[in-house]
Amino acid sequence: MIYQNLLLNLILPAADMAAGTRYKYYLKLFRDLSKFSREDIEKWQNEKIKKLVRHCYENVPFYTEFMRDNNIRPEDIKNAEDLKVFPVLTKEFIKENFEKFIPSNLTEYRYKTAATGGSTGVPMKYYVSYKAQSAIWAKRIFVLSKFGYSFGDRYLALGSSSIIPGSKEKGASKYFHKLTRVIPLNAASMNKDNCETALAIIRKYKLKMIYGYASSVYLLAKYVLDNSIDIKLKICMTTSEKLTEHYESTIKKAFGCTVIDEYGDREAGIYSYKCPEGLFHMIETCVFYTENDQKRGEITATNLVNFAMPFINFNVKDVITLHDSICSCGSNTRTFKDILGRSSEVIELSNGNVITGPAFTILFSKLPVKTYQIAKTGDKELEIRIEKGEGFTDETENTIINSFVKYAGKEIDLKFNYKYEFKLLPSGKRNYFVNS
Repeated sequence: MIYQNLLLNLILPAADMAAGTRYKYYLKLFRDLSKFSREDIEKWQNEKIKKLVRHCYENVPFYTEFMRDNNIRPEDIKNAEDLKVFPVLTKEFIKENFEKFIPSNLTEYRYKTAATGGSTGVPMKYYVSYKAQSAIWAKRIFVLSKFGYSFGDRYLALGSSSIIPGSKEKGASKYFHKLTRVIPLNAASMNKDNCETALAIIRKYKLKMIYGYASSVYLLAKYVLDNSIDIKLKICMTTSEKLTEHYESTIKKAFGCTVIDEYGDREAGIYSYKCPEGLFHMIETCVFYTENDQKRGEITATNLVNFAMPFINFNVKDVITLHDSICSCGSNTRTFKDILGRSSEVIELSNGNVITGPAFTILFSKLPVKTYQIAKTGDKELEIRIEKGEGFTDETENTIINSFVKYAGKEIDLKFNYKYEFKLLPSGKRNYFVNS
């Protein structure tokens, strides 16, 4: 408890000041907003919308041009409904017009370059402010606190840290993990050795929580059950992939814990979590609607706090079902359910290695690759299907090979296919993991 108090009241404010983040501010904000009615939340959002639109009009070339051409003044936009006068954005359109979305006052913001994973076949780079990043992180911490997590408690993060062999975690994320005592473990392959490493960490630090890819947490849970291992947790929070009923029941059975599923889209500023009533609650710093205002349709969203590269009406391509009545769990935020578009894919190899999709999504987002797909074409054979981007070299291919050798095994036969004809699913997305 002493460390938690120091972290919240001394260390975090100092880190915010040094790094340009707003963690402490958003932690307090979400606590305050949790007491608001739905109407009061919308009033708060309307003020944020007005500030965002004013910023776009004055500083973002695309919106300046659009608003002037269509005789739209900043004061005309007063609420989320009014945002529908702006065009719906896609990754393809943003990539083609990237320069027009860069604010003229970008240097006023602390930001980083981020990248989408390319589930639609169109990886995209964009800028995200540390302030916007802070909001999503703080919301996650606030949600976890509702289920028994105390800020500063150690937990295991099964993710994609340092998937490229030889690379190391660096920058703000490295120091953030140290400050908050997060223990990251690469989950690109959840084989026997990695599962034992994860369990050893849990035992050593007496951890009560795991956060990670849905497939990775599931594979660890399955290993626990298959080997009759007695280990209990308080919380498992899954992310990045669809949490299937089978995954969820396996995790609960293995660890005897509460399972919280989160759904997000970074470029749209979406962050949501599934409450005990089975509904996803949207973060207050994002407004959204569905295609043609149907109860069920593609989600289109606007991040209200990312001034480093604002996207008004970003189409995510995932399909949701709106559920706008007040949830009985006590939260007054907007809700939805039945997300279509996310998938959970793993590839099991005959050498005992099991590789997971999201980790390699992160790998390819960092490389000059337009489109990719990983296909299991034999017990010990993988085909890496790639559409090369500008700057793709032999060194890029070697980076890919080294990553797969490390996580799939050196005995796996890797074949590269640079002429594969990629096809999207009816949803507009694509399977990037294929068990042929």
